[in-house]
Amino acid sequence: MTDTLYRHRAVTLLEAEAAKGVREQGWNTGPDIRKYQRADGLVLDPDTGYPYCASGVVWAFEEAGRPLVELHESASVGILLQLGTKHGWKVKTPVRGDIACFYWGGSGDNWPDHTGLVRKALPPNGKLLTVEANTSSDDAGSQDEGDGV
Repeated sequence: MTDTLYRHRAVTLLEAEAAKGVREQGWNTGPDIRKYQRADGLVLDPDTGYPYCASGVVWAFEEAGRPLVELHESASVGILLQLGTKHGWKVKTPVRGDIACFYWGGSGDNWPDHTGLVRKALPPNGKLLTVEANTSSDDAGSQDEGDGV
């Protein structure tokens, strides 16, 4: 299977999770959330209750058959970005299945706040249609385009 097919499959898997209406049961936990968090490289006791956007990305690639070992299967958005950049994965024109990192205004730092998978680039304005974990797709969500898990 080519890398493009793994990326496509990872997006399709996360889209299916969004379509089935995965929701937290408690704060950053629940059966599906724990499934995502078990896929990442962070081991806590209990291994749940922390933000899981990166865990969702790691889970989707693992389920697609392409674990993100180069990114240490990290639960940290910043570590995903640092290691992805180190491995030459940072691109100017994202395509389906690329990992997108987001900076929310006002944080005052240079550490990304959120991540998801690109479903589609929307030229010419540079917006992305994404699917993400640990977000919502309604008015309470942080993004203009995307589906939450």
